Amino acid sequence: MSVAEILSELRRYTALDNESRLQAYLTLCERPSIAFNELARRVHVQKGLLAYHLGVLKAAGLVEVKYQRASKKTSEYYPTKEGKKLLRKLCPKATKN
Repeated sequence: MSVAEILSELRRYTALDNESRLQAYLTLCERPSIAFNELARRVHVQKGLLAYHLGVLKAAGLVEVKYQRASKKTSEYYPTKEGKKLLRKLCPKATKN
Protein backbone atom coordinates (compact mmCIF):
# COMPACT_ATOMS: atom_id res chain seq x y z
CA MET A 1 0.00 0.00 0.00
CA SER A 2 1.39 3.38 -0.99
CA VAL A 3 1.64 6.43 1.25
CA ALA A 4 -1.16 8.10 -0.74
CA GLU A 5 -3.43 5.08 -0.25
CA ILE A 6 -2.71 5.01 3.49
CA LEU A 7 -3.46 8.72 3.81
CA SER A 8 -6.70 8.30 1.89
CA GLU A 9 -7.78 5.45 4.18
CA LEU A 10 -6.91 7.50 7.27
CA ARG A 11 -9.03 10.42 5.97
CA ARG A 12 -12.01 8.09 5.69
CA TYR A 13 -11.58 6.87 9.27
CA THR A 14 -11.10 10.42 10.54
CA ALA A 15 -14.30 11.55 8.79
CA LEU A 16 -16.25 9.04 10.89
CA ASP A 17 -14.64 10.18 14.16
CA ASN A 18 -17.62 12.31 15.15
CA GLU A 19 -20.85 10.98 16.63
CA SER A 20 -23.22 13.07 14.50
CA ARG A 21 -21.28 12.37 11.33
CA LEU A 22 -21.14 8.65 12.08
CA GLN A 23 -24.88 8.59 12.79
CA ALA A 24 -25.57 10.41 9.53
CA TYR A 25 -23.37 7.97 7.62
CA LEU A 26 -24.96 4.90 9.20
CA THR A 27 -28.40 6.29 8.40
CA LEU A 28 -27.32 6.81 4.78
CA CYS A 29 -26.14 3.21 4.61
CA GLU A 30 -29.47 1.98 5.96
CA ARG A 31 -31.52 4.31 3.73
CA PRO A 32 -29.60 5.18 0.57
CA SER A 33 -31.08 8.07 -1.41
CA ILE A 34 -32.57 9.63 1.71
CA ALA A 35 -33.43 13.28 1.25
CA PHE A 36 -31.46 15.93 3.12
CA ASN A 37 -34.38 17.15 5.26
CA GLU A 38 -35.33 13.61 6.27
CA LEU A 39 -31.71 12.85 7.18
CA ALA A 40 -31.57 15.99 9.36
CA ARG A 41 -34.69 14.83 11.20
CA ARG A 42 -33.36 11.32 11.75
CA VAL A 43 -29.94 12.45 12.98
CA HIS A 44 -31.43 15.24 15.13
CA VAL A 45 -29.08 17.99 13.97
CA GLN A 46 -29.72 21.39 12.47
CA LYS A 47 -29.59 21.57 8.69
CA GLY A 48 -26.50 23.80 8.62
CA LEU A 49 -24.58 21.39 10.82
CA LEU A 50 -25.72 18.43 8.75
CA ALA A 51 -24.56 20.18 5.57
CA TYR A 52 -21.13 20.61 7.15
CA HIS A 53 -20.96 16.94 8.21
CA LEU A 54 -22.06 15.74 4.77
CA GLY A 55 -19.38 17.95 3.23
CA VAL A 56 -16.75 16.26 5.40
CA LEU A 57 -18.06 12.81 4.43
CA LYS A 58 -18.12 13.79 0.75
CA ALA A 59 -14.56 15.18 0.90
CA ALA A 60 -13.42 11.90 2.46
CA GLY A 61 -15.01 9.94 -0.39
CA LEU A 62 -17.64 8.27 1.78
CA VAL A 63 -20.74 9.98 0.38
CA GLU A 64 -21.92 11.06 -3.04
CA VAL A 65 -24.72 13.49 -3.83
CA LYS A 66 -27.36 13.39 -6.53
CA TYR A 67 -28.63 16.93 -6.98
CA GLN A 68 -32.34 17.37 -7.72
CA ARG A 69 -32.82 21.02 -8.60
CA ALA A 70 -35.35 20.71 -11.45
CA SER A 71 -38.09 19.25 -9.27
CA LYS A 72 -39.47 19.78 -5.78
CA LYS A 73 -37.56 16.76 -4.60
CA THR A 74 -34.41 17.67 -2.66
CA SER A 75 -30.91 16.32 -3.19
CA GLU A 76 -30.27 12.70 -2.29
CA TYR A 77 -27.22 11.25 -0.59
CA TYR A 78 -25.68 7.82 -1.07
CA PRO A 79 -22.76 5.95 0.49
CA THR A 80 -19.93 5.40 -2.00
CA LYS A 81 -18.42 2.04 -2.85
CA GLU A 82 -15.36 2.95 -0.76
CA GLY A 83 -17.60 4.01 2.10
CA LYS A 84 -19.44 0.70 2.08
CA LYS A 85 -16.10 -1.10 2.03
CA LEU A 86 -14.94 0.82 5.10
CA LEU A 87 -18.22 0.10 6.91
CA ARG A 88 -17.75 -3.63 6.26
CA LYS A 89 -14.31 -3.35 7.89
CA LEU A 90 -15.69 -1.52 10.92
CA CYS A 91 -18.87 -3.58 11.38
CA PRO A 92 -18.42 -6.92 9.62
CA LYS A 93 -21.34 -8.62 11.40
CA ALA A 94 -23.75 -5.70 10.93
CA THR A 95 -23.31 -5.30 7.18
CA LYS A 96 -24.78 -7.51 4.47
CA ASN A 97 -23.49 -6.04 1.17
